[in-house]
Amino acid sequence: MNKSLKFSIIFLFAIGTFTTGQAQTGTVKEVQSVMLFSFLKYFEWPAQFKDDHFVIGVYGDNDVHEILDKRYHNSMRSGKKVLIKNLSGYQEAHGCHMVYIGKSKSKDFDKLKGIIDRKPILLVSNTKGLGTKGSGINFKEVDNKIHFELNTDVIAQSKLKVSSRLANLAILL
Repeated sequence: MNKSLKFSIIFLFAIGTFTTGQAQTGTVKEVQSVMLFSFLKYFEWPAQFKDDHFVIGVYGDNDVHEILDKRYHNSMRSGKKVLIKNLSGYQEAHGCHMVYIGKSKSKDFDKLKGIIDRKPILLVSNTKGLGTKGSGINFKEVDNKIHFELNTDVIAQSKLKVSSRLANLAILL
């Protein structure tokens, strides 16, 4: 089974059949963590922001950070080492390729967005309304299932390129 098919199956499971009402919080966070790691493969960063590694920053969700750190820290994605960083403040977003902001810190969204606005940093959130407010990707529950919104304008402003395969799985904003 090729990697693209595996990714599609994971996403279809995560967004098509996974019901949040039946799951414990830890399981939802595990699915979100898998999705966060998988997103790296479907984005392209501008040449000046390409490094020999990807840095995923997690702000305001210790469970997601712990899962990502245990499963993916120092693993490889698209030929690059993945580093997981627990952000103690939104100011630490510089140097990350992706920043996930958990619900507990959603009050800091505007400040975080101000720091990374128009920079090639993928901002991922998990709070209702943040997809339209400026997050590149926002996890969303629809009919008790995990989906994700993709704000194509924000992605373009961030000078990131997103794969059409990922866009086809998203709720486009």
